[in-house]
Amino acid sequence: MTLPRDGDDGPPSDAPMVLFVCAHGAAKSVLAAAEFDRLARAAGLAIDVQAAGIEPDPTVSPAVIDDLPEQTRLELPKPRRVMDSRAAPCGAMS
Repeated sequence: MTLPRDGDDGPPSDAPMVLFVCAHGAAKSVLAAAEFDRLARAAGLAIDVQAAGIEPDPTVSPAVIDDLPEQTRLELPKPRRVMDSRAAPCGAMS
């Protein structure tokens, strides 16, 4: 999920990617990605921020949606499965 950015189309295609993963891709990874994206934008960094799950839920948790800024809520994709091909370019995983 590339998080929406006010007034632009997001980071360039060659931007580094940060991938947050949790069990269902519907809560912790979504909140972590949203906060990281907020901090990156505040610092003027172009970073492709993604969230995914090992066994994704059908939708993002309603409690999480309530905690997100309105613009992020409007464009929030449904949780998706983390794929080895998405994680492969990551420089570090834990």
